[in-house]
Amino acid sequence: MNGNWYSWSIGSTPNDYVLAWRHTYNILLNTGIDSTRLQWVWSVNRNDYGQYTAEEYWVGENYTNWLGINGFNGGSSANWSKWEWPNEIFDNMMGRLHKLSSTKPISLNAYATVGVRTGNTTDVQSKIEWLRQMCDYVNRNKIKMASYNNVDGPNQDNMVFGGTHGDVIWNNFKAYSAYRNCLQSNDWIEPNITNPRLITDEVFAGSPLDCSIYNSNKEIIQSLPFRVDINPRVNSPGSSYARVDYGGRVTDFTLTMVNSIPTSIFCLDSLKSLTIEYGTSLTIPPEIARLRSYLTSLRLIKISSSLTLPSELFNLTNVVSLSIIFCGLETLPGAISQSSALSELDLTGNRLASIPVTLAQIFLLRTLVLNANPGLLSLDNLQGTQFC
Repeated sequence: MNGNWYSWSIGSTPNDYVLAWRHTYNILLNTGIDSTRLQWVWSVNRNDYGQYTAEEYWVGENYTNWLGINGFNGGSSANWSKWEWPNEIFDNMMGRLHKLSSTKPISLNAYATVGVRTGNTTDVQSKIEWLRQMCDYVNRNKIKMASYNNVDGPNQDNMVFGGTHGDVIWNNFKAYSAYRNCLQSNDWIEPNITNPRLITDEVFAGSPLDCSIYNSNKEIIQSLPFRVDINPRVNSPGSSYARVDYGGRVTDFTLTMVNSIPTSIFCLDSLKSLTIEYGTSLTIPPEIARLRSYLTSLRLIKISSSLTLPSELFNLTNVVSLSIIFCGLETLPGAISQSSALSELDLTGNRLASIPVTLAQIFLLRTLVLNANPGLLSLDNLQGTQFC
């Protein structure tokens, strides 16, 4: 992407790349493939090469699940490389990615290191120390996924298992104990007999949201950067409010005129109804998928002039009523068919030009409201369904 050595980079521009990415993303989203089966990783090189920067290739918050970096310590293996520690390789691009998105998890999609070489001799201890520092770097920077490139290159002893060097031997294979020790620490998910590489969707998504820091729904509400009225007799204009049951659990929550949507609200573990209204250019965080076990009603009202729906929205398989009203929505993804419990869908006041035929796959859907969508001229693709 932000490199100039691939054939698909030649003669193209960042705009071509973004258009192609979004086109492919929308095709797959419209087939009904959601984020439990497909995750998108927008990955950059640790340095820019060529005339364009990584930022110019940014596809947008709603078109990827992850932000990724590729980076290698080549040491003296080539005349263009030098020895670099993990922070020297990744710090700059990590900071740039965080400016693009503060909500997406970070992954290292390809990284590796050589050992210090003197003539034909490789210093194993230098590689061990690099691997130790890399483990600390990943944990300290809350990197959620890392993939080591266990392949040797020309004059590069990258391999940590099965290569020509190492400080331990396992089944006649040389290996580096520092890499093994890192994976076996409590900061990593370890594959073993009882955990055969199966993890939850939330863990795989690498969500930075940590709900364990809250002891109650009250603490979540108190942590919000705006006022929330609790069980008001009369709703105050412009104020957010919550309905709380006798057990202290928030069951209904309305966010009004907020500048952003705090992801901590998705830690409310008894929330049945959520309304977000009267915002400016708001985006729906992917963490909304955490509400799928209990949310039954979602209302989005005038929160954007060009709203794009994240794929995680369609993981809310218990939602019965969904309203997206005057939000500038141009495309209703085919993945809406994943909302199998949906019986009411209100899309009033958007910019829809068509309705996906997959809507007919929601057999419980009985009410569909499409008022004030001036670009929607025909429902021919729904002929023969329960709507036409």
